[in-house]
Amino acid sequence: MEYDVTALTVVLDSPADNQAFESGTSITPSATVFDPGPFSQTVKFHVTPISPSGPTVVTDSIDTVSPFTADLGALPSGTYQIYATVANDDTPPGTASSATRTFTVAEAISTTTVLAPAGAPTTYGQNVTFTATVSPIPTGGAVQFFDGVNYVGSPVAVNTSTGVASISTTTLGVGTHEITAVYEGYQIYETSTTAASISQVVGKAPLTVKALNTFRVPNTANPDPFPYQITGYQNGQNLAASGVTGTPELTTNAVLASPAGNYVITCALGTLDASNYSFTLENGTLTVADVADTFSVNFHFSPGNFTPEQTANILVPSGVPAGFADWFTSGWLNFEVPFGVGTLPPVTVTSNQGSTATFKFNDARNGWVYDGPRTTFLGDGNYNMMDGHVNSTLEGEGHKFDMEMTGIPFAVYDVIFYLGANLPQFGDGTGVIVFNGGPERPFTLKPGAFDGTFTEMVDGTTQGNYIVFRNVTGSSFTTQTWGTGPTGFNHVGPFGFQIREAAATSGFSAWANANNASNQTADQDHDNDGVKNGIEYFMGQTGSSFTALPALDGTNTITWPMDPAYLGTYEVQTSPNLSDWTNVTPRPVPSGGNLSYLLPTGLGKRFVRLLVTPTP
Repeated sequence: MEYDVTALTVVLDSPADNQAFESGTSITPSATVFDPGPFSQTVKFHVTPISPSGPTVVTDSIDTVSPFTADLGALPSGTYQIYATVANDDTPPGTASSATRTFTVAEAISTTTVLAPAGAPTTYGQNVTFTATVSPIPTGGAVQFFDGVNYVGSPVAVNTSTGVASISTTTLGVGTHEITAVYEGYQIYETSTTAASISQVVGKAPLTVKALNTFRVPNTANPDPFPYQITGYQNGQNLAASGVTGTPELTTNAVLASPAGNYVITCALGTLDASNYSFTLENGTLTVADVADTFSVNFHFSPGNFTPEQTANILVPSGVPAGFADWFTSGWLNFEVPFGVGTLPPVTVTSNQGSTATFKFNDARNGWVYDGPRTTFLGDGNYNMMDGHVNSTLEGEGHKFDMEMTGIPFAVYDVIFYLGANLPQFGDGTGVIVFNGGPERPFTLKPGAFDGTFTEMVDGTTQGNYIVFRNVTGSSFTTQTWGTGPTGFNHVGPFGFQIREAAATSGFSAWANANNASNQTADQDHDNDGVKNGIEYFMGQTGSSFTALPALDGTNTITWPMDPAYLGTYEVQTSPNLSDWTNVTPRPVPSGGNLSYLLPTGLGKRFVRLLVTPTP
């Protein structure tokens, strides 16, 4: 069988081009042969002294398979060229040659490695850089830095133009560190160790320990324990990885019978200790005040790998305030949302004042936790907020979050939903909530885990973590949420919600009482000017004077004044015949105290009206 001789090739693997060998050491070249047939080869290495010059010496490899090697022995100092050839036993024989490389043989070169002086003292977590210089400048190699006998990072390649190798680290613990460096050698450049070490001093990094502001009603026990937060961890640590042990001592002079008011929560060191951290202590405030009757539901999920302690730490325990500002309350229902959830049986929710209502979970994608199990509340910033939550899907994919409340005993109430995701911000963090069959309300979540800061999502683009529906009436409501991000399903949903009784000081009824329209509905006309009460309430009209309705201006735009205090829903509608009305989509959004709509041209005759449904 014959083969194309051009397929027979040989590649010189070593020495590398311009490689240097120490005098007195044996040199072993290596070559790889690529041959199209299963027959034996003969590989020869051709070595020619260049400086000083001399005759070429050919050395046969004794190997029978790749890689092929040969022992050239210890060559005299000088410069050499080398290449490999191969011949097979085909008929006719095939031959091939490798590229030619140059190498040198020289006496070993001693090196010295010197560390730059230590920098100024740092604190734990601050960046510190160590720099070593190797002389004479080698043609390669790396420097390994040491903290005592421990490695500081991995070996760092030497800059072959300057002889410098540097490494930076933020992980040195507190104390005085004796830093040395070892140049590991390269070809004829020998290993060297720094003759003297440098001493880098690292102090403790400050952690802030803050007693969190909290709340209780009069004649009830103080929260036990008081919640607190630790911030300032370095190197991406949390409490579990920080080495912090113990707890602060949190005390107040408020007792069971203390009257309503604000009381200092004094934060003392207690048993807190850490090798790499110091502690800065900040007091908090205990507010004692009467609160509205409030229902509170905390969603949670416990993965199979959770310990009982971890499961307990995603619950809101009895007596511990949660929520924020005047939403602080206690007596939460911890409602577990299983993975792969469907409709769950209704449960009774008891308020902080003993009222009852019924909660029913209809559907969701699943329940989950924000970012893995918490081992403790200590210092995670979440003590006054939930960690488990409900996941929804995208529109049209089914299994959106769907719930309902019935039997609510309040005439008027506010509802707050705490919203988040199980990743820093899944997709683009956008979603939609529909409350009690009303319009879709878009929202955008704040990236990251809840950090103790509450931000209201007042529109679709303001990033936040809660939405409030105010002055709600009726003994029941439904709520759905889902994600609108661009990626598959969307891990967006509520951590929990609260329902708080509200005084009837706003809404249409309050406007009617103040404007001689008591006992009238929004569809009636108390001053007989042809404008319904609800429209006048929307426009902020007062008294019983004539109300002029707006008309299209020269730009084909109609503008209604809108009272910022208006509570309720509205729709702008158009009709070709005053009989068939269609909602304008998207619904116009108020701006600067007005609600405007630009009527498109080219549609023929069109009528425009404002339809309002005010909150009673």
